[in-house]
Amino acid sequence: MWGALFGATLASRQLFPHPYTHLVHALWYAARGFTVEDPIPLHYDNTDIYPKHGWQVAFAVLSVAQTHTRLLDYTWLPLLLFCLMGYPFPLWMQILQTSFFAVYVHLAPQALCVIPTLLWKHVDMTPRSVWTAAALHGVLALVELQQQQHNLHFLFLSVLAAECKYRMGARPYRDTYILWVVSLLSLVYERRLLVFVLTTLTSLGLGVWIHRWQYTDKVYNGNALYLSAALLVPILLQSLKSSEAK
Repeated sequence: MWGALFGATLASRQLFPHPYTHLVHALWYAARGFTVEDPIPLHYDNTDIYPKHGWQVAFAVLSVAQTHTRLLDYTWLPLLLFCLMGYPFPLWMQILQTSFFAVYVHLAPQALCVIPTLLWKHVDMTPRSVWTAAALHGVLALVELQQQQHNLHFLFLSVLAAECKYRMGARPYRDTYILWVVSLLSLVYERRLLVFVLTTLTSLGLGVWIHRWQYTDKVYNGNALYLSAALLVPILLQSLKSSEAK
């Protein structure tokens, strides 16, 4: 539910932008941190076994990265997951999807902000991690407030987005999958990019990719090379063309 609601919020923010997103996130997380409890240790054999903490900065990076993305960007999650986690998948799919993803990133560079979604596996919701996110959003708010937009009526969108991201920490695998599915609805707003969504539908051939992410760790088999090459080559070619034009 929270993944779907977050997707709807992302779609709404494209229609109703305002310059206080980071500030609202910072204030909400600062207050929310007082309602978060540290994980309760398990008592076994007369010993308290404390849960292993994740990266305190993981949630902060995730929240910031997902602040200005578009809903359609999440259709690339299976590709990013398999490449960056090193999971094997068909070569033809690697070449097809990474090539189209490179073109998509050229048109919408903010799509790279979806990559930190893979950090959900390391998120540990503690008061410290929530306050770290508040601090990072607070720093970015100093830059954001210089924009000359004043659509104050839509501040609730940022509050809703912040709460959705916090709630997704409880069951990130299910909600991330829902977010990927719901992202296909962004065709209502992004019809001109239909060809990219059709390409990412080949991810259905990867089966229950979300379960592999949940129960396995990163492996090193070079899949990330396909993604890196697909992104770097167009950028280099574009730089060469720009230098020749000058």
